[in-house]
Amino acid sequence: MGLQSRFTPGRARRLIPLAAALLLAALTAIPASNPAFAQAPSTEGVTLVNEDEEFIERKGDGRFIARPLFNRELDILYYGVRDPDNGDWIVGLVLVQGGEKKRKDGWEYSFEYPFRDDQADLDPDQPYLLVIVVPDPDGADEPHTFHGVIPIHQSGRIWDKILQALDPGRCSVMALMASQGAFDAIPNCAIFADTHWEPPSLYTHLDWLAERLGFPVYVVDNGRSLREDVKTFTNHSGNASFVDLPVYLKGRDGGSDGMGRRQCTEHYKIRPIQRKIRELLGLTKGQRVPSGTAVELWLGISTDEAIRMKPSRDRWIQNRYPLIEAGMSRKQCIAWWQARYDRPLERSACIGCPYQSRQRWVETKRRWPELFAEAVEIDANLRGRLAFAKEPYLHPRRVPLAQAVSLDEAELGTDGQSDGFGNECEGHCGV
Repeated sequence: MGLQSRFTPGRARRLIPLAAALLLAALTAIPASNPAFAQAPSTEGVTLVNEDEEFIERKGDGRFIARPLFNRELDILYYGVRDPDNGDWIVGLVLVQGGEKKRKDGWEYSFEYPFRDDQADLDPDQPYLLVIVVPDPDGADEPHTFHGVIPIHQSGRIWDKILQALDPGRCSVMALMASQGAFDAIPNCAIFADTHWEPPSLYTHLDWLAERLGFPVYVVDNGRSLREDVKTFTNHSGNASFVDLPVYLKGRDGGSDGMGRRQCTEHYKIRPIQRKIRELLGLTKGQRVPSGTAVELWLGISTDEAIRMKPSRDRWIQNRYPLIEAGMSRKQCIAWWQARYDRPLERSACIGCPYQSRQRWVETKRRWPELFAEAVEIDANLRGRLAFAKEPYLHPRRVPLAQAVSLDEAELGTDGQSDGFGNECEGHCGV
């Protein structure tokens, strides 16, 4: 079997000889009569991070683009294509080297087939088995082998579900508008990710809202409480010594200031919502998203926040922004709400969120003094319990929380109330 090197216009690729022993290992590691359609067992060291997602995109002319995501940077990898029925090799092992992209969860290596005119065409109406072979980066004799399904081409996208990631603030407007037929579709459901550190009024508002929508509202979480995790100085996985909040850091002895890593949105908001979406699609843990499945996820971002629009990192989810499509600004959303409902417009925001506005801190102290007092205690304990090289604070002034909010009250007054459209760290934070 000859080797083919992969070339991309404008960037040369080097062909590296493949040892016969490695080639033999790759061939014998894949049963010809009963090919697997999941990740094959591999030794510890290299893992396929997106194994439970659809990482192979099929084109109408039979081409495909694969975007495997690995847990570590690789020197080289090989891929080949086999017939899923009889195990015959359709495409021999092809070398991929370079072109990697560092993602949040690992290293992505994208490649496209065919990349030369003389390579075999693939029938777009037939699935194939993709084989990925990775020489062990640590020098072990056995390579790492992974499998994936090259799906048949779908002529049109199938919207199986239309979901709304619900922030009972700006999304209250979007949800009620949708249920009243203001947009071209009505969501199948709404999903609210609960961190268990929201103000009491938020939960009351959510119950009120759920009674008025024409679709169900699901409340999900990650099985933990962000409030309790921060109080006990543990992260989303239960490990002690650091928290997932993006705390403000103050340099010691005249050193530079900084910010802690923000992981709370990912682990307490985004992932619980994604798990619920997979559940609604009827998928079990580890099951791949079927080819042709697509989800439209509505996010309540207004026109003056358009900079926060972003594509979904999952290719089977398409983010949509109905308020922006309707040309509605923050003020227009508030006006729409006030013209119809005689009640405050609540928003989702954790009591101790470092990203909240100074006005929100003042409001928290006024409306929920006991929860504010708890946040003051948590803020002080952060500096006494966590091993930061810099001093951590919940408030951007980088002084103790009680002192910071007293300064805010002096500047802003004590009777202000946020409008339900306060600051957030990103588009998913309030969902």
